[in-house]
Amino acid sequence: AGGPELGWLIDPARLDRGLATEGAAAGVEYGFQTLGASRLVSICTEKNVASRRVMEKRGFRLHERVSFEELGITLLAHALDAK
Repeated sequence: AGGPELGWLIDPARLDRGLATEGAAAGVEYGFQTLGASRLVSICTEKNVASRRVMEKRGFRLHERVSFEELGITLLAHALDAK
């Protein structure tokens, strides 16, 4: 997908407060305005529905699925292009 990766990790005690969405918005702004990136990438496991929702809210779209059979997981790479 190419580009800096944006990710987040929220303490389970702080979930459902919009912190990941707010942090992702700040990260997107920083990536495009400060770093001058033309594309940002965000990756999660297939089962991480909450992170996928945050990505969708920030405008990221599924770019590719990467299967790691030896680990038994599929990673979903999402991308957001600068406007």
